[in-house]
Amino acid sequence: MNKRVQITYSVDLEDLDEEVTRLMETATLKVKKAVEIGEEINQGTAVLSVQTMEAIQRLRQSLARADFGLSDASSLIGGYLNYVATTHQHDSAQDSAAMMNERLRDKVDTLKKAFIEEEADDENPSQEL
Repeated sequence: MNKRVQITYSVDLEDLDEEVTRLMETATLKVKKAVEIGEEINQGTAVLSVQTMEAIQRLRQSLARADFGLSDASSLIGGYLNYVATTHQHDSAQDSAAMMNERLRDKVDTLKKAFIEEEADDENPSQEL
C-alpha cells in the first residue's frame, strides 16, 4: 500500500461544505469499488489462489482509502465545529452552525441512501423470465 503523509491545509469557510462533500463522495466511490472487488472474489472459481489473494489485498486497500477519506472529512467537520465553538459565542453563529450541520446531515443521509440502494440492487439483480 502507498505510504500516507499527514498534511494540514485550510479551506475557505464558504468552500468547506463542498470540500467535505467531495471527500465523502470519494470515500463512497472507494467503498463501491471494494464491493465490486468483493463480488469478483465471490464469483471466482478458485478461491484458494494467488488471484484471490491479490483481489483481497485490492479490496483492503480500497476500504483503507475510503476510511482515510472519511477520517479527513471528519477532521474538517471537527475543525469547523471547534472554530464555531471558540470564535462565535452569539446566537447567530449557533444558528449558522446548526444550518451547516443540518446541510451536512442531509448530504450524509443522501449518500447513505444512495449506497444502500446500490447494495440492494447488487443483492437483488433482476431475473429474466
